[in-house]
Amino acid sequence: MTTTPAERVAYDNSHERAFAIDELFFSTTDPRGFIQTGNEVFVRVSGYTADELLGKPHSIIRHPHTPRVVFRLLWEQLQAGQPVVAYVKNRAKDGSHYWVLAAVRPVDGGYLSVRLKPTSPLFTTVQGIYAELHLLEQEIEAGGGTRQEAMDVSSARLSEVLRSAGMEDYQAFMRTALAAEVLARRDAVAGRSGWRGFAGGYSALDIAMRLGARLNEELDSIEEYMRVNEALAERSAALVRLAEEGQVLALNAVLASRRLGADGGPLVAVAKLMQMTFPDVVRRSRAVVDRIGVTRAALQQLGFEMAFAVLQNDMSTMFLDEVVQSDHPTEAANMRLLIDCLRRDVHDVLDTIHLVAAGLAEVSVVAGDLVRNLSQLAAIERNGRIEATRTTGAEAFRSLLDNTRERVEHARAEIREVSALAGHLDLGHVTDLATALGDDLERLHEAVAELHARPSDPLLAVA
Repeated sequence: MTTTPAERVAYDNSHERAFAIDELFFSTTDPRGFIQTGNEVFVRVSGYTADELLGKPHSIIRHPHTPRVVFRLLWEQLQAGQPVVAYVKNRAKDGSHYWVLAAVRPVDGGYLSVRLKPTSPLFTTVQGIYAELHLLEQEIEAGGGTRQEAMDVSSARLSEVLRSAGMEDYQAFMRTALAAEVLARRDAVAGRSGWRGFAGGYSALDIAMRLGARLNEELDSIEEYMRVNEALAERSAALVRLAEEGQVLALNAVLASRRLGADGGPLVAVAKLMQMTFPDVVRRSRAVVDRIGVTRAALQQLGFEMAFAVLQNDMSTMFLDEVVQSDHPTEAANMRLLIDCLRRDVHDVLDTIHLVAAGLAEVSVVAGDLVRNLSQLAAIERNGRIEATRTTGAEAFRSLLDNTRERVEHARAEIREVSALAGHLDLGHVTDLATALGDDLERLHEAVAELHARPSDPLLAVA
């Protein structure tokens, strides 16, 4: 299903409510989705007053053009206790619309949603997909279908679109989207923050900005992590294919040697050695692939967690700047929530980096075992070639040996590449990084605690 230009215009005919790319905003809700807190930017962009938002369902800003299936995906993830990222088209009080990428997570007593202005090339594609899904849901409901049926069809179409784009599922999409938008925003706002910090030189804002610089430096490594991730996927698929093909060749070699009769006795022995060795090659190839799979999953999670941490730090930093420049200099509960979430994010990042490092070390160990199996096969193949030159009519057997040698050499090249990739990521800095980030978090916690001691006049909070 595709949308016509006229339908696109109808879909996007409302006035867009502007907010700057360097602005971030957040809100919290209770488990039912009723608004509990938010910051000034959230209030301003929504067009409502703080009193109008407090205690209202978050759907007060829902735009009908956002496909229902998006909210179903969001709630399924949250109710499973997992964070979720989604593009959302919202509607302000005056009817105008504004797009956000929302990063939502469970917190004590409900949910926290941090939103940024999407600007990556992926966002343009998403708008077209959302228009298609919205119209699809409308058509099904107009034809007598239920909302549930409409969302089921819409979900199936979304899965089809994601798979055609090379993404396994929505989780893969949201990891891609968050990294793309965080990096696009960072590039757009570089050098434009204008944050003034607090008096004293070693303020909460100064510490948050330094912590952010460390996180962004690590975020720059994510592209390299993902490159390694894709390369590992290619190598793992090739290894299993080569091992399984070799196992078939070994069976064919046994059959070919037996056809030679009494003259083929030595070749039968060679073929049986090959047949006995290849199961170990297949088993160890699969072991390498299993270890690679675990490491790839950790690498994917690392990219997501790193982008989440950078966004959370930016939100914390911006809120610090927001409250100090306002007439209500502290909002203790909100600030504490943001910093606590940031603390968890940073520790998640460090834990996952350790998992990646351990996974790569395991890949190297299992790869070494496989290399020894391949060397054994290579020696068997060489001996078989010597025997084959002494045996009349062994052309078919020699051809099988040629194919075996080709696959063994190919497998050796693949495993060398795996080992090189595993050693390419220098994760030895993790200990130093953990120490530096831990110190920053501790100092940030202390600096924010000092702010909490000041008189408070919260903008939007539960009484």
